[in-house]
Amino acid sequence: GQFNDVGKNYPEKISIFLDMYFSKIIEKIQPEKVIVWNQFNATHDIFWHVSKKKNIPVIFAEFGVIPGTLNFDTFGQMGESAVSCHFEKFNKLEVTPTDIKYSQDVQEYIYESKINRNIQPINDEISKCIKKLKKDRPTICFFGQSDFEAGLVPYNAYVKKYHSPWCSSSIDGYEYIAALAKKYDWNLIFKPHPSLPYGDVAIDNSIIIDKCNLHDLLDICDVIITIASQVSYEALLRKKPVVMIGYNQLRGKGCIYEAYEKCQLEKVINVALANGFTKDMQKNFDIHMARLLKYYLYNDYVKRSFYYGKNIDEVIKCLEKGEV
Repeated sequence: GQFNDVGKNYPEKISIFLDMYFSKIIEKIQPEKVIVWNQFNATHDIFWHVSKKKNIPVIFAEFGVIPGTLNFDTFGQMGESAVSCHFEKFNKLEVTPTDIKYSQDVQEYIYESKINRNIQPINDEISKCIKKLKKDRPTICFFGQSDFEAGLVPYNAYVKKYHSPWCSSSIDGYEYIAALAKKYDWNLIFKPHPSLPYGDVAIDNSIIIDKCNLHDLLDICDVIITIASQVSYEALLRKKPVVMIGYNQLRGKGCIYEAYEKCQLEKVINVALANGFTKDMQKNFDIHMARLLKYYLYNDYVKRSFYYGKNIDEVIKCLEKGEV
């Protein structure tokens, strides 16, 4: 699916070869544990399954949900993470008033500095976009994601359970939301994921914006919608109401609007437009961020004026104890 010009039998041949190759590597090295960066890459998925067959514990590593951090998880990533799958347990982890104040300080720093793990372009795309908006209407922005690297492909029962219960792709979500935007005469902006070009998919009543400063785009919107993109955290850091139609670490945290059934989305968007990012949502987000910083996220040590998250040295201790 990601490489449309690949020969007919090559995916099967490559998969068989990689299964054999990874099996031999594990037999030769005999690792106690395996760390996989990005669970959903096809090659990495094969490595994960080979490791499972040989009873080798796997730890999934990826950029953290907020800029400046990394995370390690023995369950999986995004909707498969411990923070998502076992949100009731995560929500019971103790945080103190000091932890919450630290969470607020981190939020303020990210908001003011506009840091991001990707360099943001400098251009006038947002100004062009603003000129196209109807000034008396709400603005909805739907953020696509790299479907191939976010667990949505192939779309099956497993994906429905752990990632996206009703939306099969970023384009699927865009088309459905565009129909709602037409019905209510909302401004609709579609921001595709930069690593996955979508070609000519523009719908008449919407604006597609590609290369722009993420923070400036968020600031001009009234509601942000995404399947599972972690731009949802960036939006909450900028005090924007977020509607999630799939699962990531924000599931069950009380700081987003959740629409995990297709029939709910229309009502949920209207509620989000009416109520915005509420005080209760901000309170819950402060607590959620405090838990992430105390128990889940690690400092990536990229140079900046304010460091936060757990000491990366703790990963080794946790790996030894199997507590990641």
